[in-house]
Amino acid sequence: MNRSPKALFSLVLGVAALLLCAFVVRGRLGNHTLSLDEELDSAKGLGLPVSAAELESKLSVPSNQNAAPGYLKIIELIRQDADLRHGLVAIQDGSFEDASPKSIEAAVAVLPIVTPALKATAEAAALPHCAFPQPWADAHKLGFPEVSRLKKLAQALAFDAWQKSERGDWRGALAEIASAEKVGYHIGEEPTMIAFAARNFCETNTQRMFARVIQRNRNDGAFLIAAQETNAHFSPLSDPRRPLLGETVMGISAIDKAQSIQEFEGGNTPPADKGVEDSVITSDERQLMKAKLLHACRETYKALPSDPERWEQIKQVGGDMENKVQADKSPENMPALVRFPHVSVLGEGLARMEMRRRQTDTELRLLQERLKTGKFPAALPSAWMTASDPFSRKPFGYRVEGDGFTLYSVGADGVDNGGVPRTTTRRKDYDEIVKIS
Repeated sequence: MNRSPKALFSLVLGVAALLLCAFVVRGRLGNHTLSLDEELDSAKGLGLPVSAAELESKLSVPSNQNAAPGYLKIIELIRQDADLRHGLVAIQDGSFEDASPKSIEAAVAVLPIVTPALKATAEAAALPHCAFPQPWADAHKLGFPEVSRLKKLAQALAFDAWQKSERGDWRGALAEIASAEKVGYHIGEEPTMIAFAARNFCETNTQRMFARVIQRNRNDGAFLIAAQETNAHFSPLSDPRRPLLGETVMGISAIDKAQSIQEFEGGNTPPADKGVEDSVITSDERQLMKAKLLHACRETYKALPSDPERWEQIKQVGGDMENKVQADKSPENMPALVRFPHVSVLGEGLARMEMRRRQTDTELRLLQERLKTGKFPAALPSAWMTASDPFSRKPFGYRVEGDGFTLYSVGADGVDNGGVPRTTTRRKDYDEIVKIS
């Protein structure tokens, strides 16, 4: 078919425009040309949800196994009862590691007020799983207020366990320690980074109160056996990939609902290479934004090990991807810069949880050994597998001190500081210790 010179000229211009667009897209994506459709297909192949419906399907829990309805009733009670709210805050203040005697006394005084709520919490915690009904379709708006409420309830359970132990009821204390740990586990089933951090906090607080209960009952053989059983039956550590499930959906939701790039910057100034008139996100830009964020989440999800004990690899994978995301300063990567989670903290957090559990088990073994032989061993027996520090891959630091001992982990920095506790220094060179005196 013959074409007029004018038609040929228009065709050439059209092809040139398409090539220019391809060049611009490729430039904005750095060395990678990403396709949102391909990213979505790859995510689906990995089992990484990218929509509210897919995420809800993954989080589905049978109603007879779901603790969320029970927790929601307690949370509503807290909202309505000012005395209960104030009581939980008082217990929170009394639970701090450096809480004053006055704060502890005030916390003990309000225990009768919170006891009914704690009993109901323990009943809900007995169920195997927890899935709160979240409006994931508007995931970018979610604040997860249930997390802070459950944290306070877990703190109160652990504090009450300590007080029951002080009154001689170590069986009741161990039951509440188990419930406090389970509440933390239930919080961590929410697939977000904030939920992971809250679970780690609950585990730290619960183990700290557990240590006080052990100190109080260190000479009771029956208690030591029961305490070891309690520690051994704590919930499994989280799959480090789980927080990415919710974070991915929240990030995509935020991109879908955003009207301008400034919404990801937290300000009103357009990026340097965009004027006010073109700061509104175009359809093509929105696709690129989702492709970049999804690429980062998908590649991380694929590279992360599911085994929580491989914490060093988890930390390395997270750190590598965080660096890659941060290196791309293009406008289309702004959502990823803001919404991509700091996955590297997962490794250290999981290592801390495992470390505390091993410390507790080793502490209880040492106390049982003294009851059996009349003295603590001079060194940790090599046959005790739980005496291995996850942070050093070596035995815990250990020394006998009079009628007691100090048992310590070198901590996340991997430096052995000789058992210097966090509470005696404001410097960074401390170890994670357990002490019996």
